[in-house]
Amino acid sequence: WFALALAIVICLVYFFIFKEDPTTILKTITSAAVVVVPEGLLLASSLFFAYGSLKLLQAKVLPQKISAIEDMALLEVLATDKTGTLTSPEIEFNSCEVISKDFSKEEIAQILNTLNSESAEKNATAQAILNEFKDSKNLKIIDYMAFSSSRKLSGMTFLNNSKEESIVFGAPEFILKNLSKDSKSEIISKEIDNLASQGLRVLLLAKFQKSGKISKLLESEKLEPIAIITLKNTLRPNVQETVSF
Repeated sequence: WFALALAIVICLVYFFIFKEDPTTILKTITSAAVVVVPEGLLLASSLFFAYGSLKLLQAKVLPQKISAIEDMALLEVLATDKTGTLTSPEIEFNSCEVISKDFSKEEIAQILNTLNSESAEKNATAQAILNEFKDSKNLKIIDYMAFSSSRKLSGMTFLNNSKEESIVFGAPEFILKNLSKDSKSEIISKEIDNLASQGLRVLLLAKFQKSGKISKLLESEKLEPIAIITLKNTLRPNVQETVSF
């Protein structure tokens, strides 16, 4: 609007005061437009971006850059972190699916309680399992291997009704590759993928075909799956409002 008003003023001044011909007036208006319009566009876009930032601020969203307003206008899919954003940081026990005929659910509860009780650092995962199986008795441990970020699992050898058993517990991707050929690893892998697609954290409990020192058994011995454990993060109270926005 400013550029249009300026063009009208120039036209009137040059035509009625300076008595210039239409060609000269057109050249003058064009020259002024070349200078004024880009500056006006920059000012207008900056004001619109600032206004958009204020609107987002009212919705408790803080843009780090004004240009983020333009970027948001082009978005089709917005990916967000789940834990801490859509869900609370706390982890809760969800389910225990027994897949071995050699162990009862009570025995698995004892194994998980013993293994996680032995852990020096009680992370959120260990604490969730302990909260679920805190009433189960502890088994006698013969050998223990603590969880490490490189292996993504922990393990122990223990006495189960006077019989030694060696087990590992942790991330499925590290255990599945060491399963024996007759353990139906493909079926178990599909079940784990299905559970993970529901937003659950999936862990696998498996036993070695013979007992011994865990670190040595991991080098060569195959595993048989015992149970699939799932954990979950609870949704934040205002998550529906957040997603709707």
